[in-house]
Amino acid sequence: MDKRIIGVLVVLAVCMVSNVQAETNGQKRPVHTIAIAFADRMLRVYDPVGNELFSCKVSVPRVPMRLPIKGKVVAIERDPRWTPLPGVREYVLDTEGRMLPETVPPGPDNPMGSVRFALAFDAPDAARVSNLHGTNHPELIGKRATSGCIHLRNERILALADVIEPLFRAGSEIRVVYTITLKGEWVAVASQ
Repeated sequence: MDKRIIGVLVVLAVCMVSNVQAETNGQKRPVHTIAIAFADRMLRVYDPVGNELFSCKVSVPRVPMRLPIKGKVVAIERDPRWTPLPGVREYVLDTEGRMLPETVPPGPDNPMGSVRFALAFDAPDAARVSNLHGTNHPELIGKRATSGCIHLRNERILALADVIEPLFRAGSEIRVVYTITLKGEWVAVASQ
């Protein structure tokens, strides 16, 4: 059976057995899920009952991480500035022989692209905060090529923001799951 069909069936099963609403301060709110499968480098968005709302290819981190990891979207920013972390500045200096600026304004040369989703993770092995964002290097989509973030083509991150931002602003919880594939381990993570 096709991996995508298996993924949809797993998500539907999870939604039937898990709570499709999050509770915050005694109020129930819908849960949408952004699932990133590292094996096929795909991002998929699911509504509370498991319908796929969006999918696209992504770039994932070069350094392998212990999966699955779960978290949530904590902010969405259009036209972000980019402030490279010291480790990224060192990596670019070592590999490309050039010094990055301290801050890059919005625009075509910005590695954050046109939209940034700030993510917070609760896994001890994960960076506590990471980003899902566009890129100024679309040729790297579909590869292990990032320093820790998930990259989408700019037109796809804009389309994703058009799907997620209204839900986020309306109070939906947007969960994020990094996993190897959309199979068994996704069920365990998504149902928690």
